[in-house]
Amino acid sequence: MSSPRLPGESSLRADAARNRERIAQAARSAFAELGADAPVAEIARRAGVGSATLYRRFPTREDLLELVFADQIVRCAEKVESLVERADPWEAFADYMTFLFELQRDDRAFTTALLRSFPQDGRLGREHRRADTGLELLVDRAREAGALRSDFTGVDVVILLQAHEGVIAPLAAADRDCIEAASARVSAILLDGCRPHGAEVRAHPD
Repeated sequence: MSSPRLPGESSLRADAARNRERIAQAARSAFAELGADAPVAEIARRAGVGSATLYRRFPTREDLLELVFADQIVRCAEKVESLVERADPWEAFADYMTFLFELQRDDRAFTTALLRSFPQDGRLGREHRRADTGLELLVDRAREAGALRSDFTGVDVVILLQAHEGVIAPLAAADRDCIEAASARVSAILLDGCRPHGAEVRAHPD
């Protein structure tokens, strides 16, 4: 038998839920514009709540990052694990990179989470490791099969994501069709550059 609710309890819970959603939206926009180190005071201002209220609900920056990005990082881990055993190593790698490009395109803050290091003992850290481990397997399989250029490493994945972000970021105010077309075009070019027909690059940039 459930406990009876106290007078006003429902409205308090509704207020808390609205505050949480406002904080999530504010954090997402701040991370997209200012990066993972966006000031917590700025997030509180955008959410319309006091800094004390925000800190009470989310004591650390990692708590805010988890609020905003946990579901997407879990999706990345699940997606890459579903592709590891695919018969065609190139298709597995290309499908996962396309998946990441689409997440970047649809959520301007996503790159912030994908390229950030998180505490190893937290949920985001564990899910991030799952995704990274799966991606390493995809890269190794595709390279060993001759589907990826022989000098391709995990560092190149970061370069691909940064290059894609560099193309779509200036288009933030454009219409969706324009953004999708630009994303699809640069994604195809970037993936083609991963194929073994290109000349080897003997050193990565610092």
